[in-house]
Amino acid sequence: MKRKTIDARLFEQARTLEQNDEPGQAITIYQRLHNQVPDDRRVISRMLVLYRKLKNYKKELQLIDSTIRQNKEAILANRNAWVKANKKIAKINLALGRSLKILDVKGLPLLEEPFISSLKKRKTVVRKRLKMV
Repeated sequence: MKRKTIDARLFEQARTLEQNDEPGQAITIYQRLHNQVPDDRRVISRMLVLYRKLKNYKKELQLIDSTIRQNKEAILANRNAWVKANKKIAKINLALGRSLKILDVKGLPLLEEPFISSLKKRKTVVRKRLKMV
């Protein structure tokens, strides 16, 4: 399956708007890019930074939650497709992964990608900020 890529010109245009201190317009472009390719981490990171600068913690929290959810759904879909295509090997691999404590009961990895771990840490900070506001 071919991976979608973002429009590099639009991404650079948004970066230029950021540097020219026009975060609202930059977010609009990043939103468009995010709608085209929802799992592009560069776009997600830039949007999070801009929401943080604008102190728009509700939007930041929404983006964090949706990114974590999409990542979990993608891992589950990939796992299910692999298990379906490799039934015999999957049974052995899943048992081995569970015994080595690298997979949970559902067969999902216990270790997270660093990007997702950082999002979860940021999520706790954003929740605290929302309580203070």
